[in-house]
Amino acid sequence: MNISQPVAAAIAAVRFGFLTSEDIEKLSVKQITSPTTFDELLHPIPGGCYDAALGAFSDNPYVL
Repeated sequence: MNISQPVAAAIAAVRFGFLTSEDIEKLSVKQITSPTTFDELLHPIPGGCYDAALGAFSDNPYVL
């Protein structure tokens, strides 16, 4: 973010709620479809054990 050029937007509202058991189950299941973990550039393979859909795998937030 460049503080000399602020974004001309604002949050209008925030709404909180609860997830149902069915919602949680849908979000928590991810099928591993690839036996390969990383490609030749050491990027995670979609469907592998380090797929981004499974969550962060590094302490560095800039590593995807």
